[in-house]
Amino acid sequence: MYETLNVSIFKVLSDPTRVRILLALMERSMSVLELADLLNLDQPLVSYHLKHLKKYGIVDVKRVDKYHIYSVNSEKKRVINLLLKTCKEGDVVEDILSELRNELSKYVGDRMANTLIENFKKRLQEKL
Repeated sequence: MYETLNVSIFKVLSDPTRVRILLALMERSMSVLELADLLNLDQPLVSYHLKHLKKYGIVDVKRVDKYHIYSVNSEKKRVINLLLKTCKEGDVVEDILSELRNELSKYVGDRMANTLIENFKKRLQEKL
């Protein structure tokens, strides 16, 4: 499960739209319509990305009245917060990402690990 957790989070973070959705959900739980309005995205696009976030267990969904309300999975929220905090701290980031790249390579291969890490770094730079 630990290996799947790391890989799934980096797969999600490699897509800019998913990062935006995830960052919004880190603030509070929301419906698809709220997310679409907040992020100025089409509702079907938000639904598509939420489906992937749910598939990887990054978000949870509950039904409230006629709406599906999405929130970040509490277990994975801690990991995401740690990654974001670490990346804000500066110098240690490259060392940590290098170690993570090596670990990811064991599960998804060097090429995919490099892509995931580089995409993650780009998304963080855009958001921080």
